[in-house]
This record gives sequence, structure tokens and C-alpha cells, in this order.
Amino acid sequence: MPRLGVTVGKFYPPHRGHKRLIEFAQARCDELVVIVGSRPNEDPPGDLRIKWLRQIHPGVRFEPVDDVYPEDPDVWATVAIRVLGRAPDVAFTGETYGAAWARAMGCAFELLDRTTDPDRCSGTMVRSDPMGSWACLEPCVRAYYVRRVCAVGAESTGTTTIARDLAAHYQTVWIPEYGREYFECRSTRADADRRWTTDEFIHIAKEQARTEDLGALAADRVLLCDTDPFATEIWHERYVGSRSTDVAAIAAGRRYGVYLLTGIDMPFVQDGFRDGQAIRKWMHERFREELERRGKPYVILEGNRETRLRRAVESVDELLGLSRLYRPVGPKELELIRETGSTKFPPRLAGQPIFYPVMNFAYAERIARDWNVPDSGYGAVTSFWVRRDFLSSYEVHQVGGPTSREYWIPSAELDAFNASVVGPIEVVREYRSG
Repeated sequence: MPRLGVTVGKFYPPHRGHKRLIEFAQARCDELVVIVGSRPNEDPPGDLRIKWLRQIHPGVRFEPVDDVYPEDPDVWATVAIRVLGRAPDVAFTGETYGAAWARAMGCAFELLDRTTDPDRCSGTMVRSDPMGSWACLEPCVRAYYVRRVCAVGAESTGTTTIARDLAAHYQTVWIPEYGREYFECRSTRADADRRWTTDEFIHIAKEQARTEDLGALAADRVLLCDTDPFATEIWHERYVGSRSTDVAAIAAGRRYGVYLLTGIDMPFVQDGFRDGQAIRKWMHERFREELERRGKPYVILEGNRETRLRRAVESVDELLGLSRLYRPVGPKELELIRETGSTKFPPRLAGQPIFYPVMNFAYAERIARDWNVPDSGYGAVTSFWVRRDFLSSYEVHQVGGPTSREYWIPSAELDAFNASVVGPIEVVREYRSG
């Protein structure tokens, strides 16, 4: 008879510690059943957790149960046997409570050694600090916790520019406006002058949502969206002349941390496809009115490209509770960083009383390319996340042009700075002489 194994948990949410347990168990039996307990109103809900687990472990059987039973091994033994249809041959857990549970089922017991677990993940930790627990999560789970930021606005107001600029700043993914692609393709057809239909906007909204959800799988904590199905609702009003409940249904329930409403204070640029110069003010006001009416968080971006980016970064940093910083380094400092597992910056040398992380890639690039390379033949730009509650104690210093902005961290406080770094210190660009 095939060896039947079982394990149990809430998987609230699934993380890499759970993955290690399930893979450990699956390798030691012919069939593995995982019992997933959940209660109403949990976030994320039990059915979604099981969906993720099935994606991560396609060869494992997952069974839901209502988590209404006391933490008693005899009770949970009865539950497990009822779910399985018979007593299992072996039970697996990552904690010692499993021994009593296995005895109550009359089966063997195997304990996963968690002392060698490199991730040290827990469901409580993930729920309380998903941004700081990113390494614990698989892509399908990360996509749930990714904070989505959406740029909306009238034509020729810079939504694409700000989405692209923010994605470059945060070293993450951005989702272009599918409606633009559809419009350009439509314009080349023989019947391009035909009236727009609701079905076209339903298609646009669905495709925008689909590509956005795919992008969330690869995003690093934040996903930048150039419009969304909510914006498609407004464009439906513009081109069809009425609201669409079908398009609104696609937009309903989608979660965005903040909307960036691009202002109309920049010149209109005709690119051969735009036709909304005369109604830019009307479109801007419609977006603002609907954002207000629906209680969606938003900020208005005005000014030049640099001013808008700085304001947007402030809003996104506040949303995440993290800031994306940069530091240019030479070969020696980079080697010392890598010796820590790319988790810490090395102590300052004598005569270096200040540690200087900078606030944007452009400034870090200039230093790496123009200072580090001439000095050593090599320069790199590193990028990393830092908790905002730590940075709030420090003043931002502007030391040259408008992009030359940095923090000054006293060398005696570098350990505290390193403790506030979230995730790895990554090399995002390299430069060499010649």
C-alpha cells in the first residue's frame, strides 16, 4: 500500500518555512495530504491560501477544514482521519506537538529540523510586516502583498512618464497603458472612425487588469500602473458618453495604495493619436471628482518632471514604510558588502566620520562613474530598502544640483542603519574603465 503522509497548519499565509516542511514531507511518502485550517474574515482568506499552496506544490493534496477545534492532539487526530478516510502512515510537523498527534492517529512521526531554516519565517511576522518579510514569500503570495500605485490623468499629462520613472527609482515593474496600445492599433484599421462601443472598453479593462496581475508576480514590493480599470471607466464616459456598469464591475474590488493624478500644468503634446486637448480640464476634474467620491487615496502631481517624481516618491515611501536608497561603491567596499551576505555596509575607515547613502540613481551613477572608476577602475551603484521610521531622524542634505540629495549617517550609527536595511543590498549598475 502506498505510504500516506499528512501535515496540518493554517498557512496564514504560506511562506518558505511552510514550503520547506511540505517538500520535506512530500519526499518521504507516496501521497501527501495537507490539512489547511481557516476561520472567517481572515486576511488572506483560507480559499486563497489553498489556491496559492496548490500553485506552489502541484503534486500535493490540500484539504480545507474549519479551524473551530481546540488545540488538542486527540481532537485533531479525529479530524485528520475523517479528512483522509483512514489513519495515515506518517505525520510530519516542524514542531514537537506533532509527536502526540501522530500517537493519537497510531502512525509514525517525522520532525523537520527547523534549526537549519535559513529564512526564519512565520505567518505572524509576514502578516505584521509583509514588506520586511519579502524573502519569505513565493511570487504568488508576494503579488497579494504588493502595493499597487496607479497614475491616472487626462491626455498628455505625464502618466506614462511618472510610472516609468517611479519603476526605475524603485527597481521594480511598471505596467503600460493597454488602452493606448489598443487605440493605436484601432486607428490603423479601415473602420477607424466607427463609434466606440462598451465591449471595447470591457476588453481594455480586462486586459489592463490581466497584465497588471501578471506584473505583480515579479514586482519588488510596489507595482507601478499607468492607468487601471477605474481609469477605463472615465475613458468610457469620454468616448461612449455614459457610464458602464460592466466596466465598473471589473474595477470593483481591485486594491491600490495610492493614485497619482497628473496635473494639466504641462503643455499638450500631439503625438498623432491624441484628441483630447480641448477637454483636458474636464477629464482632470472627472478623475478628481471620482477619486474623491469613491474615497480613493490620491495626490495631485504638478510641476516639472523632477518635482513630480520627488512628490510621488514621498507618497510611495509613506505607503510602503520603506525608502529605496542608493550608494555608489568601489571594488573594496563591494567585496566587504558581499562578505556579509549583501546585508550590511562595512564600518567606516579612520577619517570617514559620515556614511552617505544617496536618494536617487542618477546621483549615485555620477559618483560611481566619475569618481570610483577613475580612482580604482571600477564603480558600482548599489540599491537597497531602508525603514522610513529610522530615516525620519535624519535630515536630507542637498549638496549640489536638484538631484544631489543624500543622508548623512554618523559612522557610530552605521550599525543601527544596517539593522534598518530590509532585504539584500543589490548591485544595479556597474562601470569599468576603458
